[in-house]
Amino acid sequence: MAALLYRAREEQLMTPTTYESAMKYMSRLGWRRTEPGDLGPPEEPELLRLALEILQQTGITETDLAAEAHIPLAELRRFLFGSGTRARVQVKM
Repeated sequence: MAALLYRAREEQLMTPTTYESAMKYMSRLGWRRTEPGDLGPPEEPELLRLALEILQQTGITETDLAAEAHIPLAELRRFLFGSGTRARVQVKM
């Protein structure tokens, strides 16, 4: 919510005074540390997995992508596939 408020202020959709008031309200409720509500399950990056499959057809591997992104391979797999194991995505063109 803080990011949305910040963006609204930057886009001049809210005045600096309104922004400050909203941030104080969030602080008072403890929402700047932990926002309320269940966010539900994390998003599954379908297009990113598709892009990886296309890259693999050109010879670029998950290891290459992890090295280029400067993240551990296990972290890339966890982000792409959730469980940390490799899953295959079929490209239909």
